[in-house]
Amino acid sequence: MKMRHISAFKQFLTVTYFELYRHLVRKRVYIMTIILALVIVLPTTVKILLNVPNPEDPKEFIPGELGFIDILIILGATFFAGDSIVSEYEKRTGYVLFPNPVKREIIYFGKIVASLIITTIFILVYYVSAFIKTIYYYNTLPYEAWVSLGYALLYTLAVIGFAYLISSIFKGTLSATLVTFFMLFMIFPIFSNILSLSAIEPWFILTYTADIITLVFNPPAERVVKMEVSGFTFYIFYPDFTTSVLVMLAYAIVTILISLLWFKFKELKE
Repeated sequence: MKMRHISAFKQFLTVTYFELYRHLVRKRVYIMTIILALVIVLPTTVKILLNVPNPEDPKEFIPGELGFIDILIILGATFFAGDSIVSEYEKRTGYVLFPNPVKREIIYFGKIVASLIITTIFILVYYVSAFIKTIYYYNTLPYEAWVSLGYALLYTLAVIGFAYLISSIFKGTLSATLVTFFMLFMIFPIFSNILSLSAIEPWFILTYTADIITLVFNPPAERVVKMEVSGFTFYIFYPDFTTSVLVMLAYAIVTILISLLWFKFKELKE
């Protein structure tokens, strides 16, 4: 029984290793690296060239340095998770992979862990850059910075779970990748704004919860702000931290379980 567990673990490590290798040799990792470099270097360069002073409080400085974190997470999920499942069916690589004595659960978790690792690396580099700048300018690092990192990693898990769900449902890599990107980058945010205009807090929308990543540094005094402009009433909602964490966890658990079951029982001929 013990040897069986060791064998399964070795299979998991092997799948994870080859998935990581597959990500690293693809052009997407270079595109992601260029984007990461730009979002780190450009804002600082512009501030220096325009002689923009830094705020006195580091809690006001760090959110600006992490302004692209939600975009990086979405791009990471799109590049490294959006086609992870569907590619095995579309390219028929499953004919080689599935007949091997490796359970589909092991293949699935090897894939998703690899997606999490490669995406997390980019996130950590972004955070380390923000931390270094903060310590350089202020000689301190607020503890909220670590809380923000925790929220970002949890959001990453939820977003990648959602990407795997899309990847398991669609039949083409291009369609799965595009749907993942547009759902997270456009559809969810648009739907969230529509609900806000209708005085309904979009607490259940995944991308809405991402605001807590930077909101943790300066929580608002009121979560709901009512505004009236030219006879129209608008509402600005700020997500609740506890609710957002629970929503992220729910998205992660539900999407991973559904996509796992779909991947386990889906026939290759489909």
